[in-house]
Amino acid sequence: MTRKRAWCLTPFVLLCGLAALAPAQQAKPAEESAEFFKSGKVLELAIELGPKELESLRREPRKYVAATLKEGDKVYRNIGLHVKGAAGSTRSIDDKPGLTVNMDKYVEGQRFRGMDKLHLANSVQDPS
Repeated sequence: MTRKRAWCLTPFVLLCGLAALAPAQQAKPAEESAEFFKSGKVLELAIELGPKELESLRREPRKYVAATLKEGDKVYRNIGLHVKGAAGSTRSIDDKPGLTVNMDKYVEGQRFRGMDKLHLANSVQDPS
C-alpha cells in the first residue's frame, strides 16, 4: 500500500467538556456525548487529508471528502469532512475554516465521544 502525503490541520482545539468515560461499547451515544460536555478539558485534534481531498475542498468546499481524525492515540479513519459556513461566513480550506465532521459518513456507526456529527468553529474573530 502506498502512503499518501497527508495534509494536516493541527492542532484543532475543541473547547468542550471531557469526563472519564466508560468504554464506548458500554455507553449509549447520548450518555457518552453528555459526559463529554460536562467538564472543561480542552482537546487537541488533528485532521489529516490527502492531496486529492485537499484539492477537492478547494474546488467544492461544501462537498464531503474522506479524512482521518486523531485525538491522542485514538484514530478515526474515513470520516466525512467539509468546510462549514454559508455566504459571508465561510472561509477557504487554506484560510482557517470552520469544519463539519461527519463521523459515520463513510463508516456506519462510527462515533466520536458518542456523536456522529460535530462542527469545529474557526473562532476567526478571536485574535488569540
